[in-house]
Amino acid sequence: MPTTDQHRPSRRTVVRGVAWSAPVVSTAAAAPAFAASPCQRTALQPVTWTAGTTTSLTGAASGGAGVSVSASYTAGLGGGRIDTPNLSVQSVASTNDAFLLANVAPTLLADASYQTVTFTFARPVHELTFAVDDVDAENGCLDCVALAATPAETPASTPGSAITGAGTVANPWRTTGGAGDNAATQTVGVTYADGLAGVTSLQVRYWSSTVIGLGTGRQQVRVRQMRFRTCV
Repeated sequence: MPTTDQHRPSRRTVVRGVAWSAPVVSTAAAAPAFAASPCQRTALQPVTWTAGTTTSLTGAASGGAGVSVSASYTAGLGGGRIDTPNLSVQSVASTNDAFLLANVAPTLLADASYQTVTFTFARPVHELTFAVDDVDAENGCLDCVALAATPAETPASTPGSAITGAGTVANPWRTTGGAGDNAATQTVGVTYADGLAGVTSLQVRYWSSTVIGLGTGRQQVRVRQMRFRTCV
């Protein structure tokens, strides 16, 4: 009578079966960690600025997302230039939450001379918001502020009662009054809605128009309280 050994699996067959099934168990255990999302929605994070030069500045939100700022000046026939306090850091509502834009106004054809300030974000940001204040008229010069190159999304603006214009190069934000350093009536707020794509860069143009007379000397406005989130 034949033995039953021929129907019993060999030791090699058993070991091979165990080794084959092990990766299946390991892969199933790793799946939940792979599916977890690394991005957690937070409150708007304020940007704190670090002192730089007249043409470059860096900042970081409390969540670690960075933003760099670069400034350049386009001089028309009337001259003009970036002035010494440009991009100097100030504190308004919190430490180092603002910086100046400062120009030496040209002697003529002022609208052809302007400073361009470019903001570049290390990663797309959402619900970006900031304010520009001290948009006034003094020494024969009228401050003009515009968003020169913006994302596809058009931002909402909240102008003070003494601010007119649409924030474009053709129709900049400007005051209907006179001198008024940092007055709430001469401040404009800018907010981008929570778009899916996020904002990666934007440009602000600042110049001094002399339509109210011939003016020279230093003119300045201030960018303050920039905030954003890095998740939709």
